[in-house]
Amino acid sequence: MADRHSPKWNSHLIAHQFGPFVIRPHVLNDMRGWCEDCSWGEHEDDPDFLKKMSDEQIIRGVQRHYEGGVKEFLRGQ
Repeated sequence: MADRHSPKWNSHLIAHQFGPFVIRPHVLNDMRGWCEDCSWGEHEDDPDFLKKMSDEQIIRGVQRHYEGGVKEFLRGQ
């Protein structure tokens, strides 16, 4: 069983569960947009880098790089 900080992914669901948070598709799109604006999401050698990232990778990137993580990102929604 995953702890509250571990993502639990289920490809059969529309939304993703990340700890106590449910990431809905429209929020995931906002997360992708935020990642596009970040320098860590830029790769000159592969301009499609972010498009190739899975939903799970995008959520983990927000958790790691957004100040306050997923919790604060969702608070701003």
